[in-house]
Amino acid sequence: QIIIMKKLIKKAMSLTFAATVAFCSLNNTSALPETSGESGIGGVAADSSNYILQYNEETAGITVISKNSGCKWSSNPEIPAGVSGTTADRMKSQLILEYYSDQKLNLMTSYADSLQNEAPAVLCKANTLSVTYNFGKEEYTNNMLPTIISKSRMEKDILPKLSDSEQKLLLSRYELFEKNKMDKALYDTVAVSFPVIAKHDIYVRGTFPDYVGKEIYSTLKNSGYTLDDLERDCKENEIENTYEEPILFTVTVHYSLTEKGLRVTVDPKEITYTSEKPVRITVLPYFGCANQNTEGYMLVPDGSGAVIRFNNGKIKSGIYSKYIYGENNTLTKSEKQPDDAVSALPFFALSESNQGFLASIESGSECAAVNASVSGISDEFNTVYASFDVFAADLLTVTSGSDGQLLMISDDPISSPCEIEYLLTEGYTDYSAFARIYRERLKEIGAIKKNKDNNGPMNIEFIGTALVNKSFLGFSYEGLAPLTTLKQAEEITDALNFNNVSVRFKNAVNGGKKQNSVSKVKFDSSVGNKKDWKRLSSKVSQLSLSMNVQTVAKASKKETTRKMDNSIAKQYTYDPVSRYMQSRSYSVLVSPSTLMKSAIKLIKSAEKMGVTSVSVSDIVCSVSADYNKSGVYDPAQTRAIYEKYLGKLKGEGLNIQSDAAGVYAFPYISKIWNVPMQSSNYLIEDESVPFYSMVIRGKIPYVGSPVNCSSDRQSEFLRSVEIGAGLQFSWIAANAENIVNSEERYYDRLYTDTADIAADCEKRYTELYDILRDAEILSHLKAENNVSITEYSNGVKVYVNFSENAAEIDGKNIPAKDFIYERE
Repeated sequence: QIIIMKKLIKKAMSLTFAATVAFCSLNNTSALPETSGESGIGGVAADSSNYILQYNEETAGITVISKNSGCKWSSNPEIPAGVSGTTADRMKSQLILEYYSDQKLNLMTSYADSLQNEAPAVLCKANTLSVTYNFGKEEYTNNMLPTIISKSRMEKDILPKLSDSEQKLLLSRYELFEKNKMDKALYDTVAVSFPVIAKHDIYVRGTFPDYVGKEIYSTLKNSGYTLDDLERDCKENEIENTYEEPILFTVTVHYSLTEKGLRVTVDPKEITYTSEKPVRITVLPYFGCANQNTEGYMLVPDGSGAVIRFNNGKIKSGIYSKYIYGENNTLTKSEKQPDDAVSALPFFALSESNQGFLASIESGSECAAVNASVSGISDEFNTVYASFDVFAADLLTVTSGSDGQLLMISDDPISSPCEIEYLLTEGYTDYSAFARIYRERLKEIGAIKKNKDNNGPMNIEFIGTALVNKSFLGFSYEGLAPLTTLKQAEEITDALNFNNVSVRFKNAVNGGKKQNSVSKVKFDSSVGNKKDWKRLSSKVSQLSLSMNVQTVAKASKKETTRKMDNSIAKQYTYDPVSRYMQSRSYSVLVSPSTLMKSAIKLIKSAEKMGVTSVSVSDIVCSVSADYNKSGVYDPAQTRAIYEKYLGKLKGEGLNIQSDAAGVYAFPYISKIWNVPMQSSNYLIEDESVPFYSMVIRGKIPYVGSPVNCSSDRQSEFLRSVEIGAGLQFSWIAANAENIVNSEERYYDRLYTDTADIAADCEKRYTELYDILRDAEILSHLKAENNVSITEYSNGVKVYVNFSENAAEIDGKNIPAKDFIYERE
């Protein structure tokens, strides 16, 4: 690895001058905006019809300039007066690299740990700027010289390759000891320190200062001597190699202009390293950032979407940092945040008064996190950016106590490139405009396609069974108790007589809550049978079976996903109060390697049972890995298997529904239940916005949260109306005693308690829902007096009043806790 590293460094240095000259070789630069006064700015590195890309030779930073307006987006800000040290180093960096050493997490910045040592290698090719950073510094120590070299190696492999003067220098610092030419006293003395003298004659290094050692090392290198040879000599002569490799990394960033902005790529497969692996890389942490005198906001994909305003004063909140699709489920977790909203859209955005950007993470999102900070937390800037876990790291407990921990890092980096598409905007951009921009981007890359909504506004989830504590002859055990049978569901839907109602059944097959199979459909006998299912299906517009397709209570050892130590990756439940895992309650993940076989079996079983629609949630917004020794699947490879699985089900005619889904699952899903309607409301956030819904409205039908499960049912109903979501009621026909999980009391789900409310909601909403149908959301606005205004592509404008008092907006009176709409 050292040899490779040195070759790369030498090659990198040789490319710098040629690449710098190449900047000015592009044509038609005379018409570009003036750049005088930009200290250190080099020539044009790339050019598109709308933008130019410039490279800063002093800081390795980049600047994108709009040809139309002259707006500039820079990778790094001007350093404020009085800022120095590590804070300034970070501000000047394009990359921040994290790694473990002695089980402690450390970081390097591209400025302090690369640029300060040597200039990056720069290459312009095919309108792409590639900048290669060498992190760390290799400094000479005398430990890089062999203490002993055997006589045969010295005289056959080294000296013949050196000049006479070099031989003389080397032999002046290495003394020859020959067993047959020493007296006993000298032999005994040498043998105490170097027992290998009994096997062969040796040259022993003398003592000298480092500056002499550098000259000796340079001479040895002239013979082709490497650090691998050092290791060989230590082993051959039975001494310890005291040389410790420096921590070195090489990382290349590729910048490419597009018609709408900038594409930035870091390919983990191009990263080289010596003794430690980089576990995380942060890319352009200050791109387009705003200082404390600027007004604007950032948008992050927390739940429905969250706005973080510049300079909001929440400096004690800490930065926002959240993984897209959640953390890798295969890695160790000891606690879990309660009520944490999903993060399902791989994007982030920023807008100030004059310009902004929306960044779409288009590759590597399964290992990406979005981070945001406001001025006053770390420094004077408001920043939003992405980081990528390029190598997975897991701290495993091997014995009790904090000292009994073992750090394990994946053998290989993630297999997909880390790519961010920056869509640049000019002027102020509100979150409605960002939603339109992101929706169009998802259309361009084929991530969303139109799914026609033929159902009415009402969606009912029936819960079939619950896990309860039972006893038999004095022995306690866990078993299933019915909450809703298929016949009861039929009776309920008949009684309510909703128009085009959509129904999904949960916890009804394969062991209910503790599902025992992902490859078959077998109704629990307490719920009903195939005939009951078919009869219910004939009574409703759409009937879907909710089940897991990767998560099961138990599986054979060959089929289970493994952690890095090859132990089973158990998925624990967590106590809602203490947040710590409950070690007796867990499920397992079926290995991605077996999913396609399971898909074929599931398709056949579903067809046999008359099931034409399945609702899956465990593979649509959560990406795990499998570190099984027989075959590793990193998160990118697992995500690809998920897509293939969903494509297989859809291709065989199964309708696929899900709870909140990630972008990678969008092409396969016909309906989303429990669409994110709020953010996690972290302290740093200022407000929740319905960004998720605004992006997919008119493309993928979606359903809001259960109205009957809310403490404020009227407001929950209005939240669905606000975003044009289908209404959901989650019901059971009867309660059960001694339910195992204290969180699942189902006290608010008894059908008879809220049937009248459901009928009233359906009646009030049907007309508007039918008008909206497949319309896209053009804009959403939070007006005064707690009133929201949502405008649709078919000319409909919906006013929703969440307050306890009537409100007047745009000359229209909106009753308290109600809504009105108008159509052009």
